[in-house]
Formats: sequence, C-alpha cells, structure tokens
Amino acid sequence: MSYFEVTPDIVRVVGDESIEDEINACYIIFDSEIAIIDSGTPQTPKNDILNCIGDYGRNAEDVAYILTTHEHYDHFGAHAWLKKKTNAKIVAHQKAEATLSNPKKLSTDHYMLGKSDKFMLSFYGSPTDRLHACNVDQTVEDGDTISFGNIDLEVIYTGGHCAGHVFYYEPRSKAIFIGDEALMYPGDSYKYYIDFTGDASRRFKALKGLLNMNWKLLCPIHDEAYMKTDGMEMLRMAIDGHKQWNQTIIDVLNEYGKEMSTGKLAREAEERMGISWGPQMSRLIDHSTVYMHLLALKKAGKVDGRGEYDKARWKLSAEALLEEFDSELAF
Repeated sequence: MSYFEVTPDIVRVVGDESIEDEINACYIIFDSEIAIIDSGTPQTPKNDILNCIGDYGRNAEDVAYILTTHEHYDHFGAHAWLKKKTNAKIVAHQKAEATLSNPKKLSTDHYMLGKSDKFMLSFYGSPTDRLHACNVDQTVEDGDTISFGNIDLEVIYTGGHCAGHVFYYEPRSKAIFIGDEALMYPGDSYKYYIDFTGDASRRFKALKGLLNMNWKLLCPIHDEAYMKTDGMEMLRMAIDGHKQWNQTIIDVLNEYGKEMSTGKLAREAEERMGISWGPQMSRLIDHSTVYMHLLALKKAGKVDGRGEYDKARWKLSAEALLEEFDSELAF
C-alpha cells in the first residue's frame, strides 16, 4: 500500500499501477469525520483506502462523504464498493449524476463511440467494463459547501475536462483538489484531454482562475500535491499547453488552405503536439480534445465549421485570415 501525507490531516492514497496500467489515486481528509475525494477505478486503490483509514486508527463508519471531482471511470470506479463499506454519502455535481447512475453514458455521451470502436473495445476490453452504477446522495453546484467535522469544503464548478467537473477547496489548509482539470505530469498526453461533454474555454478559465486563488497546496489526482511555487509553475505549463493546441490547429488549417475533416485535422495536430494516446485509450478519446478546441475557436470567430464531429469540415474564418491570431484572446 502506498499513501503519502500531504498534511497531517490530508493523505493521498495511490493504487497499484501494475493492475490498471495507470496511476489511480484519491485523497482522504481526516477530521472527527472523514471525506474521500474520488475512488479510483473498480480495482485500485479501493482496498488501500480503507487500510489507510485503519492505519490512522479510524473506522469505515467514520467516512461521511465520498466526493467526486468528475464522472470518469478512474474517479468514481469504486464509489459503489466504498458506499457499501462505509454508508457514506456520495456527492457529485448535478451534471455528473446521470453518468454515475448509468455508466453506459460514458460510451454514449462522453466518448461517443462508433460501431467499429465498440466492436474493437468489446474484443480487446474497455476500462469501463467493470463499472458499477451508484446513486448520488447529494448533488452540488458552484458555491456550495460540504461540511463534515470542523471542515467546510467549498465547491467550485469548472466543467472543462468534462461537464460535471468541480474543484474542492479546503480553507483551513488552503488545499485545492483539482481532479483532472489541470493534469500536471510532464510528458503525458492525458494532461490535455477534454471529453465530448467538456469545454475548452471553461478549462482555460479554470486554469487561469487558479493563478489568482489563495491556495497553498495544489492537489491533482494523478500527480503528487504541489506547494505554491511549484504549483504555479505547473499551472503556467498547462496554460501554455492550451495555447499551443489553439495555435497548432490554426497553423494546420492555414497550411492546408482548404476545408479539413475533424479526423484529418486532429491527426495532424496531435502529431505536431507529439501526442500518443495509446491504442486502447485512443478509441475512447477519439480526437475529442481537438474537437472541443475547434468548438471554442469557432465560438471565438477564429474558425468556421459545418456539420457535427466526424462529419464536420473546418477552415479558418475570414477574421483569422485577416488578423494575427492570439491564442489567449480566443477564449
């Protein structure tokens, strides 16, 4: 079992990467009552969560809340199991509730798999196959507060990485739990990922907002917690990555000189960005990050597009052809 104290009251539990081939983790906040933030996949790190609580001399019955940063399989995968073990309340943003109660929505809404994709995943297996539905006991919105023990967690809605994404801010330690909205780890393509329910503009706004917030600890799920100085540096890298996506898409369209399909544009942009999603996840992701950036650029008047997703055709707008492109002002 691997767990690390962020503060004496906040512990990050990390699952066995060899089981799921990725880092799955959660945070546990200890007070007279306990809250768990995210639960990993159906396999990891669920047992380690309860073992960690036991090592701290506490019981499963002390867990008051299982909090959800967002509705992806590696964040609510063990919610149903933990609910049975603890009888804690499951909390999620109202836009995440439908997916938690019906995980099949990951395929129909978040990943939008085509027939060939579904066939390939049925043959090779999907990360979502083992998911169990769970009922959300309490939905939250921006500005809400979750109280347990002597702690009041503030809910901040972001909705960039996916539709139901939130931050949780703990004023006492000034820790902010950011889920996947700002994935940090250098060199990993998933730090850019936005699903089909997400919003590139909202993600950019969330990243910029973090630069001006009064936090001391930045706590992403898939990476270690960062103190202020290092955290600010990583945030600026994440913001630069978003600007780079916009500029790369504009450059590809400009050089192609005519309409491009979503798939062709995505493949070229991803290659220039040095992106490799991996064979299994590439079918789930299916160019959604590029598509969501295209929608944001279209809203900003920088590109024109007709049709939806795989049928869409894209070109630079007249405005973008006449003016120098500013990747930040596009948002």
